[in-house]
Amino acid sequence: MENGSRCPKRLRRSAISQEIKDYIKAYRQKHGKIHQDEIKPHLDAYCKRRGIKSTSTSSIGRIIRELKDKGELSEGVRQSLSARTGKLIELENKRIEKARRKGYMPEKPGDLLQAGMYTVKGVI
Repeated sequence: MENGSRCPKRLRRSAISQEIKDYIKAYRQKHGKIHQDEIKPHLDAYCKRRGIKSTSTSSIGRIIRELKDKGELSEGVRQSLSARTGKLIELENKRIEKARRKGYMPEKPGDLLQAGMYTVKGVI
């Protein structure tokens, strides 16, 4: 076996221009947490005025994800309007706990089987 890096020598570069990325970033910062489907018509009009090729909705979503990963766009904060006080309240993101088996850990393959709605322990 050869020693050395197995990393590709040439990585794929994004075909989307920096001008489009800058437009999407500025649009999201101005309009808040707007969806990629709502950005698409505005981006198409911008590209038509500038004479450049537009991009697809899924590419807009990838650009938004990339900007969030770099920290250039905020993740956004969920807010609610309090009916009593009339003030905005920041909502916390609730983490959903996954259903786990309670205290039983299988010792060998086949120890824990699920048949329909019931869990059978130690059958095999």
